[in-house]
Amino acid sequence: MSGGGLRTAAAFADLCAVSARLGQDPLQVQGAGGNTSIKAGGAMLVKASGTWLADALTRDVFVDVDAAGYAAALRAGRPEAADAMRFVRSGPTPGGLRPSIETGLHAALRAPVVLHTHCVATIAVAVQSGGAALALRALAGLDAVFVPYARPGIPLAEAMLAAGDDHGVYILGNHGLVVAADTVAAAAALQAEVTRRLAGPVARAPAKPLSLKGTGWAALGPGVPEQAAVLAGRALYPDHVIFLGPGIALPA
Repeated sequence: MSGGGLRTAAAFADLCAVSARLGQDPLQVQGAGGNTSIKAGGAMLVKASGTWLADALTRDVFVDVDAAGYAAALRAGRPEAADAMRFVRSGPTPGGLRPSIETGLHAALRAPVVLHTHCVATIAVAVQSGGAALALRALAGLDAVFVPYARPGIPLAEAMLAAGDDHGVYILGNHGLVVAADTVAAAAALQAEVTRRLAGPVARAPAKPLSLKGTGWAALGPGVPEQAAVLAGRALYPDHVIFLGPGIALPA
């Protein structure tokens, strides 16, 4: 099947609907982050770099890629795998869109449908030193693996291949969540279940300034240099750098 054929399939319409819903949820996708894909017969439609999943129902945000060729190049370690543009098929995608930097992970996984989000509940677990054990305990019964942090792009695709290309859930250390399934509905249900299991209690901002007097707690800052030294100048996940810069702001 060609990418053009995929665009007319009912499953692609379903993917666009799920993509838009995830893209409009700031607890799943922030800004132009996250990406989704669908593949069949060696072809793949994957979200384009710089586009927003939230727009998936109102504009074309997908690029047609030779998934079979790309996956073969990744598995063989061929240098052309570093340039996803080499595997873009000619087709109806307007505006010179380029495939996402994470196209490799979509091509590498065997499942027809892949959803990747920067799920806040997942990141909150995956940034912890014991994040792997915490996540896999919470996801017991699901086909889940933990993938230690790897830079987005080819390093991440290779790390996921090393973890196995046929799992249902990938918890990406200091990064986010990837789910893979045979259908859009199954992938969406799996994504929701992982989020549900990993979500912790949500702290609401107080209506008036919070006082720590008498609580035994202290604001993080110069008064607690050990903790400040751990956090200052560090980034916890890729979108942290994109949206907040390379470190954490601390009180003067």
